[in-house]
Amino acid sequence: MVFQMGVGNEAAPNGRMRMATRRKPRSDRNHLIYQITCEPTQQTYIGVCIVRKSARVKSLKQRWNEHVRAANVAMKDWNMSKAIREHGSESFNKTVLEVVRGKANAYKREAELINLHRPRLNTKMKMKIVVD
Repeated sequence: MVFQMGVGNEAAPNGRMRMATRRKPRSDRNHLIYQITCEPTQQTYIGVCIVRKSARVKSLKQRWNEHVRAANVAMKDWNMSKAIREHGSESFNKTVLEVVRGKANAYKREAELINLHRPRLNTKMKMKIVVD
């Protein structure tokens, strides 16, 4: 048995050390649905990312940096990557559209928004959501 020193370890009533237990990761974390607009062309991209430690702006900024790396380092052949290479990363505006709790709900809502707005910079269009 391995004991971790530090936070979460405490002595039990019998004097033995209790092992720190890890909490199960939340399955209903907040997700951002965001839109990126290429200013020169007014073409848009709609995406989703997880909110890290309730820092919405920072989460979107980190996700934007991933898009830029995909374009400039990985040289991806995606519509968004091509636009970033053509117009430069400073030519884009980022906007939070919605905050949705739960991964499944977030991806469902993203698909609805993509089907509604038909953003040109999304390479793959999401499947249409059929609501009875």
